[in-house]
Amino acid sequence: MEIRLGFLENENALQIMTLDTESHELTREKADLAQLPKFELNMLVYNQELTHLDQKIGEQNKFLPVTTFDQLATQTSPEELEYDGLLNLYHSVADRWVIKNNLNTIENMVAVTTYLKGLWAKDRHSFFEELWYLFKTNCKCSELNIIFHDLQENQETLCYSQVKGTKLPNIQPGTSAEEALMKDYTHDFNQVFNITEYSAEKRQLVACAKIDLSPILFMARVDQFTALQEALIHGVLKGLQKPSDQN
Repeated sequence: MEIRLGFLENENALQIMTLDTESHELTREKADLAQLPKFELNMLVYNQELTHLDQKIGEQNKFLPVTTFDQLATQTSPEELEYDGLLNLYHSVADRWVIKNNLNTIENMVAVTTYLKGLWAKDRHSFFEELWYLFKTNCKCSELNIIFHDLQENQETLCYSQVKGTKLPNIQPGTSAEEALMKDYTHDFNQVFNITEYSAEKRQLVACAKIDLSPILFMARVDQFTALQEALIHGVLKGLQKPSDQN
């Protein structure tokens, strides 16, 4: 797995540092701010003096941890850090971001579930895009794939679709592979939210869920999955059930 960190000292000095978590190799490349959208960053740190960019850069905070150099826990310049130091820096910033998102979701649970209920009834694809954002930003996912029941264009035939991505959700038609996966987990779609497989060492999570009678499969690459995160996702999904289906 690769973790990409962006450091913006000024508008023309965006440094991208890529950590390969398997080989422990570190690569560095330079770019400018205009190239920012092309990079699938996992974290962005920028110079606090670039106040005219606060809004533009702050918009990235929906997708990834964003902070300023003066908020970092280390006084050492990122350019002086090697693989381990950069990895520790990433986890420090990302953990704070995820906890902040967890607390925000808990505080706004009623509003979140009400909004998602409306999408579930009116726009199923938008619903799963928002569910993807919710899961990814509350669970520190580097990759997330959600497979779900969908309707073909004739609106009569059931099929499978998936929403996946690293930074932005991308809805795609399911293939025979997704159909086979859903069949493999058929007997696990019996709860609101159920952790089916989790390996902290491999950073892999598989979870099964249902909304009413509709099965949903989550497959994620995560750094960790805490009891708080599990309770939060369960709480959101429980709030989307018909009263008779809540368990």
